[in-house]
Amino acid sequence: RMHRASAVVRRAIARVTPGKSSSSSSTMLTQQRQKTRAHASVAVVGGGLAGAACACELRRLGIERVVVFDGGRALGGRASARGASDGGRWDHGARFIERDSGDDASAWNAYVDEGLAKGYFKPWTNGAFGAIDARTGGFVEELKSTGDRLVGDLGFGAACEAATKDAGVDVVCSARVVGFDIDDSDDNQGCFSVRYKSAVPGDGDDAKTSSGYRVVVLADKNLASERVIRAYGERPPIESLNVPDIARAMQGVKSKPVLALMVTLNREARVPFVGADVDGCEALAWIANESSKPGRVRDTQCWVAHSTDAYAASVLSRAAMDTRVGTAAHEDWLADATSRMSEALLDVLRAAESANTTGSESIDARLPLEITYARAHRWGAAFPTSIAKGAESKQYLQSGDVYAVGDWCAEPNARGAVTSGLAAAAAIAQALNARAKL
Repeated sequence: RMHRASAVVRRAIARVTPGKSSSSSSTMLTQQRQKTRAHASVAVVGGGLAGAACACELRRLGIERVVVFDGGRALGGRASARGASDGGRWDHGARFIERDSGDDASAWNAYVDEGLAKGYFKPWTNGAFGAIDARTGGFVEELKSTGDRLVGDLGFGAACEAATKDAGVDVVCSARVVGFDIDDSDDNQGCFSVRYKSAVPGDGDDAKTSSGYRVVVLADKNLASERVIRAYGERPPIESLNVPDIARAMQGVKSKPVLALMVTLNREARVPFVGADVDGCEALAWIANESSKPGRVRDTQCWVAHSTDAYAASVLSRAAMDTRVGTAAHEDWLADATSRMSEALLDVLRAAESANTTGSESIDARLPLEITYARAHRWGAAFPTSIAKGAESKQYLQSGDVYAVGDWCAEPNARGAVTSGLAAAAAIAQALNARAKL
């Protein structure tokens, strides 16, 4: 859920808000874009909201070649969605976004409005939101008078994919970046090369190289994490860029883990809400009816639940954090977390059904509410609780031609991620345009 930005963030948003320009300045911008196209290409590593926003803005500002590398099967990062063969989908990281009514939010609102106009985002309006008491099943609706809650059409990841495609951004998914090199060839002297391996299990361990980048944007905090040493036996990719200040700042960001549960129910849960904060439950903090969102298959009965901070911290020990997806150790602890969270979700939904049964309707006569599919997902240190040192004023980190962006550079939510990506894109385009004039 969006939170009001700090004064620093508001100033940054104002800086990246495009203003009105005269005919002469428009002509000058066109000339600058033409020069930039002849000289520049940018690699963006990480295809979440920050990386996708940065990449699309770079193309809008005239950068000819922008390539996004992402380790996931599709773009979105924490805002990605999971799909099922029956058409079910779960937003297992992001809840929703909203326009901001503040006078300082023009850049964010422009981003949201463009997404609405192009169909990337759609209002989630066909149900109530509020808080559910896990013990009694009592529901208190949240009164909301301004703006809609918005979700990605088929998920925020699909929104990122549509936006990058429309902007002409090249995307390489299932690409786990393992390092960088400086080219010394005649054609690309001084440019960066990106080394990456397939993130698809069974694809082998051979690295591929993509070359010719004037600028590298780091949009994934894990590029500086030492977890890759324990999980893959490799050094953090950022070390090959020789940007120790950025590496230390990224490593210094404090984060919290979250677990997400994705389930399918055997029938419709007859509760008076589609999304609710959960009170009085040790394991769950938020639950939502994913099938109620626009663009979803309504009869799939998909629900999602996000864990409380305390529960995630208790489950995600260092040993659990270091397990690799697909291994027996990973599946063992994941199965336990799935079982415990599923039980908690059923308890909440059953209590809500009992509390909201009215008239002659008898809950005993219904088919018992059960879960037919369940899968938990680990978001390890993905949700920041602090801002990277040095990013407070600009909303991004920079060392030469290396930039770093993310919600951990601005504010810990979707708006912060987008703000950071837009601010860095404006700075990169300005620097490359100035260089192209020399």
